[in-house]
Amino acid sequence: MPRVFLQIALLILSFGGISLHSVAASNVEETFLQGQHQLEQGNIAQAHVSLARLPSQSPYAKLFAGNIAAKQGDIDQTFLLLLPLQSNTQLIRPAAASLHASLGSAYEKQGAHFNALDQKTRYETFLDDPAAIERNHADIWRLLAALSIEDLIALRGESTDTIIQGWIDLGLAAKQQNVSASVNVWVNSYADHPALTFANSMTIEETAETSTTPPVAVPVFLQDGIIALILPFDDVTEGAKAEAFKSGLQAALAVKSLPNEIRTYSALGDQESFADLYALAKDEGAAYIIGPMTQAELNPNNNNVQALTLLDSAAASSPYLQHGGLSLTDEAAAIVNYASRNAIQHISILASDSPQAQMQVAAFVAAWKTKSDQAVNIITVPTDVKFRTLLELKDTLAAQPNEILLLALSAQEAIKVKPYLDISIPTVGFSSLNNLQGEKPVALHAVRFVDIPFLTDYTNADFSTYRDASAALGSNELKRWFALGADYLALLAAKSNSPGNEMMITGLTGSLVIDKNGQVKRQLPLARFTHDSVVLDHH
Repeated sequence: MPRVFLQIALLILSFGGISLHSVAASNVEETFLQGQHQLEQGNIAQAHVSLARLPSQSPYAKLFAGNIAAKQGDIDQTFLLLLPLQSNTQLIRPAAASLHASLGSAYEKQGAHFNALDQKTRYETFLDDPAAIERNHADIWRLLAALSIEDLIALRGESTDTIIQGWIDLGLAAKQQNVSASVNVWVNSYADHPALTFANSMTIEETAETSTTPPVAVPVFLQDGIIALILPFDDVTEGAKAEAFKSGLQAALAVKSLPNEIRTYSALGDQESFADLYALAKDEGAAYIIGPMTQAELNPNNNNVQALTLLDSAAASSPYLQHGGLSLTDEAAAIVNYASRNAIQHISILASDSPQAQMQVAAFVAAWKTKSDQAVNIITVPTDVKFRTLLELKDTLAAQPNEILLLALSAQEAIKVKPYLDISIPTVGFSSLNNLQGEKPVALHAVRFVDIPFLTDYTNADFSTYRDASAALGSNELKRWFALGADYLALLAAKSNSPGNEMMITGLTGSLVIDKNGQVKRQLPLARFTHDSVVLDHH
């Protein structure tokens, strides 16, 4: 009998212990929630009283102390206390929400925009109140709208999370030339994104009000007026490019049903003749002027100016506004970004000794230095490379720790050397590879290259009219100039309707990012050769 009473007593104590533990845990959570409410109301003194009531070893005490530190702007203390708690899966939902809210605030104050966005999207997963979710969406939008296009593009490369990418893409859509159309494209692409309702409710006015760099919806149209082209139409080697550019601009005017007349002035390639033609075009009533094709015509001392240049016919001096020409700098940047995304450190460049190839090498090395301090191995071969050299080339490449091989070659040179390359090493090149001149794509099978969307994205229905208009052009080189001419209509519209505003234009030659100073940078895609075609590369 005493043994039975003893068992009953132990059983009662056991249940009593569980009950006391449960009550204690409940009290800790209740004390935390009470203190958190005080903190959110701005009552710091009372919040410290609540903190003192929490057991010092409890994760809730550390969390609440971190939340107080975040409220008071003590970033170091916030990270010290809160970062280790991210792995704690036992926190109640409001506590976990406060953890990510505080970390998001701390990262934002630190200027770590990607980490701030990451924490704000995590915060939302612990919210149940629709009004709180709506406030978080507004907070995320405030963060993104304050960033430049280049910042947003850089952020996008830091994550594969579709929620984060969706928010960043929405930020980019709001900076496009046609905001409404871009947001509609976003809605179709992210049909199950948490921000779908937010995106559907967006208007151009709301977007502008929440942004410190307000995007402006620019309709692609021009006022009536003559468009003057000061290009080398009569030049033996450059005349065909100038004509292709004119054809592209004319095609874009036709697509938009615009009546503007194009008037041509044949440049002679020097600054003095260009200045005379510029003055003549103004005298003859040109509302818009595009040119020149070479830097020397505009300013012989400015080698950084990329042709073509969009000019303001009303300006008395320093008339250029935007430089949107095709640039090796943009191509090199795309290749470097590809290498960075894939954590590439060891690169060899195989280049011919031609002037074009050496310019490609210089452009890549300059871009690479902005991302990495790793040296680049450069192997130069003669343009008329011989068989013995090709055999030696294979051994030379094998001796290097290559993670990627960059070809600074023409398409015909690349076709000649490809059989001697290691197929296990990813190979990439400039747009010069995409000039096969009758050869089949299989000749460069699996080689990646940078080029404009018009010559890589053959599934884009928006390009179909332009493909018909450019069908008679004999080479991809001329088609690039055609596409550039088409994109200059959008640049003219941007210059005319929103001077001084940051903007992104999705064009035939890439995504054109116009900064507040009117300078243009072009984002280019990578493509690759298959057995029978060219396809966009999504690697």
